[in-house]
Amino acid sequence: MRRALAIVGLCLLLTLSGCSFLPGGSGDESTAPGVEDGELADSATLLDAHESALTESGYGYDVSINLSSAREGQSFDISERQRMAVAPGAEQYVHQVIYGGQTRVVAWGNDSVEYRRVEQGGSTEYSRSDSPSPTALTGANLLESHLTAPYEVVDTEETDGRTLVTLESTGDPADDRAIPGNVSSVERYDARLVVDGEGRIHRLNASGEYAAGGETGSFEFTYELTSAEDPGVERPAWVDRLDE
Repeated sequence: MRRALAIVGLCLLLTLSGCSFLPGGSGDESTAPGVEDGELADSATLLDAHESALTESGYGYDVSINLSSAREGQSFDISERQRMAVAPGAEQYVHQVIYGGQTRVVAWGNDSVEYRRVEQGGSTEYSRSDSPSPTALTGANLLESHLTAPYEVVDTEETDGRTLVTLESTGDPADDRAIPGNVSSVERYDARLVVDGEGRIHRLNASGEYAAGGETGSFEFTYELTSAEDPGVERPAWVDRLDE
């Protein structure tokens, strides 16, 4: 009896600390919003939590997209890099996008207006428009399609007092936007997702191969959260000059 009670006490202690030795249990039934019973059960709930947590705290993230394909026997590569920094409450932000190393777009905005500078071919153009919604700033539009794939939990760990849950895809995404181009068939799709207990998406890496128009292609997409606090956004001097 004492041995049985000791085992029960140990299991309770391990369960409270986020671990589990119980047969058939993974200890991650509800480790993050939208993640239940060892799988991504509700991607919309996860995205909502991601957007809410980041908007409140401020944040920064990097995105890279690489595409290799062919058309009429000619191969080509396309790359895109993005960097976003957003103050708490989305009061202001700085966004930079580099297309193929030839075009650079830098935008600064607040809760009402966005100023944009485009550098291409030795020339620079400026424009002004309404700022996007706080939801759009979080990168949700880039993540949404990849989250329509089925995912299962492969690891749960505590890092610096924060629960990090790692999931891997077990099939293709339901949303066609996850695969670039006019794809006739998906040959391979692999994705790895890391989220924390509050729903922040810390990293999503997806790669795959596909067929389109009789040609084959491949892609890689990476979203990486670089800050989950105020990144210290500053209004660029060129924006001040535009307002003069």
